[in-house]
Amino acid sequence: MKFREVHGASGMICLVTGAILSVCSIMGDFRLLRSNFIYIYLISSMLNTLDAIRILSGPKFTKFGFSVGIWMNTCLCYYAFRFRPINLHLTLFPDLTSSFLRICDLIFGSGLLLTAVTSFFIGLVMMTGMTHADISAGIAPLVGSIGLLMMSVYPIHLLLGGEDWISCIVKQYPAQREAFSGYVFVPTSFVVCAMFFGVTLLGRFDKLTWSKCRHERKP
Repeated sequence: MKFREVHGASGMICLVTGAILSVCSIMGDFRLLRSNFIYIYLISSMLNTLDAIRILSGPKFTKFGFSVGIWMNTCLCYYAFRFRPINLHLTLFPDLTSSFLRICDLIFGSGLLLTAVTSFFIGLVMMTGMTHADISAGIAPLVGSIGLLMMSVYPIHLLLGGEDWISCIVKQYPAQREAFSGYVFVPTSFVVCAMFFGVTLLGRFDKLTWSKCRHERKP
């Protein structure tokens, strides 16, 4: 792997910062989550995700699965940003910002729900043996889709209730933003990134091994 490449470098930064944020949140330490450190994770995660579009390869079904994963992680990163601690919010142009966020809530809320449903059907297709993948590999998309469907409850509530919904919750539970971002969306996004980053590395390794074998077989 060439670490100078966007995908390699951003992937390593994403894995390290995502792991640190997730572990700190689990331990109840939100200091990094409440700092600009979270932006390092979100930017590196999005760079890694978007650059994956450039290196998509394989059968159409595989590329489609990767595309669903790319959109899934984009939605997760958005909500990790959306539910970030209040001290990181900007107060410039509040009316314009509120309108823009409402549009984004509609796009990414619908997108997260759609990726959950799509992942469920991808798992079904894989388990029916309609692809070259091992049937047992379909279990992961099926289980993951159920988790995503449950997680989509938060974005749907936000979509319906807007900022008033999250503000009402925060009044009752002051650390709810940190809980949403630190316990739910950052760790989930981190795991998704880790899986897809590992798959791309495995794909590169397989190509390298196959190329080496072909070279050795030549007379």
